[in-house]
Amino acid sequence: RRLLHAAREFRKVSDESPNNRLAPEALLRTGDAYADLWRRPELDDSYAQTAKATYQELLNRYPDAPAAARARMRVVDLEEWFAVKAYRSAQYYYRLKAYDSAILYLKDIAATYPRASITPTALLRLVDAYRAVGYAEDRRETCTYIRRFHPTTPGLDLACPAPVDSTAAGT
Repeated sequence: RRLLHAAREFRKVSDESPNNRLAPEALLRTGDAYADLWRRPELDDSYAQTAKATYQELLNRYPDAPAAARARMRVVDLEEWFAVKAYRSAQYYYRLKAYDSAILYLKDIAATYPRASITPTALLRLVDAYRAVGYAEDRRETCTYIRRFHPTTPGLDLACPAPVDSTAAGT
């Protein structure tokens, strides 16, 4: 409750005095208050989405302000949690053997959060889901993608055995 009040007050400073030197910092603090309201990735992320939008506004309105650099870092942190949230949803569907739903979440993680730390793990789970439903071509393409962009992923060789080079076998 206090965080919401703080967010409103900081927002007021930014909106009523956009040319004030404190306006970028007020927007940063507004975003921080909303971000602090999202306590765990599995919970509703509405406040986190508001925080991200506030940070984006700060970046758009005051790109060179010192607060903007901190906002960029906070967006990265939020996106990590968004990726974890999506991964947990994918895991839920995977456990239920609802592979098509899991696949949608896992593909979205790779597309939306390609730099998130959970992404390589999500891609391996995507390979498992493709294997479960018999999507061999999608599985091969995903393995190729992982090998190219995440070659040090633990478990990669087990999930995606290296293709046999037929030209080397004949020599």
